[in-house]
Amino acid sequence: MTYLEVSNALEANGDSQINRITVGGYFLLMLTIGALPILQWQHINGLLMLIFLLILVTMRATKDPIVKSYPQSRPNESWWAVSLRMLMYVFMPFVAIVAVSLVAAGNHDSAVSSTNTATLSRQIMNSPAMMLMVLLIAPYLEEVVFRQSVFSGVTKWLHVHLTGANENVCWWIAAILTGWAFGMMHEDSVLLVYVLFSIYLQWIYHRERDLRFNIVTHMGVNTLTFCLLLWQR
Repeated sequence: MTYLEVSNALEANGDSQINRITVGGYFLLMLTIGALPILQWQHINGLLMLIFLLILVTMRATKDPIVKSYPQSRPNESWWAVSLRMLMYVFMPFVAIVAVSLVAAGNHDSAVSSTNTATLSRQIMNSPAMMLMVLLIAPYLEEVVFRQSVFSGVTKWLHVHLTGANENVCWWIAAILTGWAFGMMHEDSVLLVYVLFSIYLQWIYHRERDLRFNIVTHMGVNTLTFCLLLWQR
């Protein structure tokens, strides 16, 4: 199945409307994170509840968006093999993050440090709600938005305007553009790190055809990175 066929199938199933709901929830989450320092606890609770309801609406409307978005590539695979592969996907980028951190620490170089990650880690330490949003809610919404909505939309546009273009070329262009959008949303000083991480997540989606792998990987990397920052304090 080509990416254009997948995009058409998603739109035919009504997922374009559901994607708009999810995108709205994602931007609401970003606004909540940005306004967190000036919001009071009752306002944060209300916004979190609204975001949670948007997720429920999305899941209800698609019956099961995480499982049915794409067909699973290995339907008869055992649970332990799936779990092992998920762990592998989590630790591969984390090892790279640790290596870069060690090199930066050895060279006393702050140029490769992530201002976004450092800022979020400080906010997480001061707010349990922030921890819930950054480690759980944001990865879910970001994977649905970027891996599904943005990537499929860019891919469909490329197939319409680049008639006859190589499938792999279209994939890479769409993955890079999606990664750039992913990085810009994080407003970080190290944009390339987020672009590469997004391409890595897109590759997982391409390989597994199952968004659960992306969500678990994203949550795992966020959690391990946060633990690494705590250890460095």
